[in-house]
Amino acid sequence: MNSGFADTCPISKPTFSTLDKLMDIVFCPDNNYFPHCAVCITSICENNRGEDLHFFVLFHQPGELVRSTFSQLARTYNVPIDIVPIEPSLCATFPTLANGTATYHRLYIPEVIDADKALYLDSDTIVLGNLRELYDTPLDADTPCAMVVDQNADWPFLKNIIHTHGTYFNAGMMLMNLVYWRQHQVSQRIFEYISSRGQDQIMHDQGGINHVLENRIKEVSYKYNYQANWFTNSTYWMLDRSRFEEIYACGNNPVVVHFCGDPSYAIGRPWLQGCQHPLRHEYVHYAGLHDFVSQVAPIHRYTLSYKILKRLSITINKMSAKAQRYK
Repeated sequence: MNSGFADTCPISKPTFSTLDKLMDIVFCPDNNYFPHCAVCITSICENNRGEDLHFFVLFHQPGELVRSTFSQLARTYNVPIDIVPIEPSLCATFPTLANGTATYHRLYIPEVIDADKALYLDSDTIVLGNLRELYDTPLDADTPCAMVVDQNADWPFLKNIIHTHGTYFNAGMMLMNLVYWRQHQVSQRIFEYISSRGQDQIMHDQGGINHVLENRIKEVSYKYNYQANWFTNSTYWMLDRSRFEEIYACGNNPVVVHFCGDPSYAIGRPWLQGCQHPLRHEYVHYAGLHDFVSQVAPIHRYTLSYKILKRLSITINKMSAKAQRYK
């Protein structure tokens, strides 16, 4: 398969700083998620003042609104935000998700970021603390990246379908050892895996990352990718109970909050109607700090009656689930 990778990759490489304390942070949104990416960058800048930050946004055909939004963010916080165009043909042969192919763009990070290390974040995240400790996590020559386990990490189905036995990780946050990725052609191997599986796979490139890098990923604290399920009733978690205590503790002070999961879940996403996420107000806060961000990331407001009925429905469901456990 020709993935368009390596010497055929039609992506220009910008010139980058080589300062030791520079944090290169990468996003790969599409037109639907670029507003949430802007909210996340706002949260990072607000909570990492004094840090040397360099943002990269890998984007397929960025329009004027996308460029204008990130340009205004860059001026507001005096940080570089480089938009790196991604050629659409690079992902043309991969299985298409309901919201497009932008998820595959992160596999091109080793090609377009001229650095030894980079922090990738999904666009449906916000950052509530300093990222320095995470970014300085040691990655030795044999460690491709550091990640947090997936909220469904111990669900046998996930491991069975990608043919692995190791820990299953969530790709919403990856601290990437780019030297390793280049030397071991990790992206190329993931592309080949995706191509070989066709539509018979789950989580697309996340499954490929877990398959190709099995038993090589460094596990870091849950607080660096605190996922939506961990704010719900633990009865339904697909994780071993030995993890629960630390997950609960990290929930008191998460650094990276990930609004992931099926939008139909009761907890929801903060920009969608009916969201019950306990940190929704944090997203609303950062989305509303600048007019040019709030204009592209509108927040749904709810009537008091809607909130009461929604809360009542959730309470009844929880009581019903508890009753079933004691039968």
